[in-house]
Amino acid sequence: ERELRLGVWGLSKDFGLSGLRFGCVWTQNERLLAALASAAVFSAVPGVCQAMVEDVLADDGFCDDYLRANATALRVSCAICCRVLDELRLPYFAPGAGMFLWCDLSSLLPAFVNGDDDPRKAERKLYDALRGDLKLVLTPGEAQHAADPGRFRICFAFVERNVLEVGLEKFRGWVERHRASMGPAALAGGNGLTAPAR
Repeated sequence: ERELRLGVWGLSKDFGLSGLRFGCVWTQNERLLAALASAAVFSAVPGVCQAMVEDVLADDGFCDDYLRANATALRVSCAICCRVLDELRLPYFAPGAGMFLWCDLSSLLPAFVNGDDDPRKAERKLYDALRGDLKLVLTPGEAQHAADPGRFRICFAFVERNVLEVGLEKFRGWVERHRASMGPAALAGGNGLTAPAR
């Protein structure tokens, strides 16, 4: 059983250091350790980065304060995002933690269907419109292997709160304009994504 235990952790999510690409694996599986040792030759973290991370993690006070402040900022940003989606009656899955929110924009897909387009093509057009019209980048469900078209991942932690609020207001106006052009069917909601109780 000990061979099946595995722990993986990285700084990218907890410390907002996605560009650093620093993580670690804990396991007692000898075969996995041997394979990882071979791969590490080509993907080792540079010594200067290891020293920097050691200094950061050795400062317990800083880590505690930073993680507490970061968790608070993430909760506030998530709440702002959820409020706008609630007001727009767009279904979403409210995260318990983290920096992403999974939402259902499938009710907007009909505005992006030409003739017999498949729904994934409409999802790509919706993604292109969000990026082109609003300069907002939401990760389309297809890139996340979503079963249903129209799902998008919103990262509410990537920008400062004031930028998030401006982006969400632009999104609100854009959705309202598209719904107005689509008629009453656009208000029907998505295809089954429901938010858990918060």
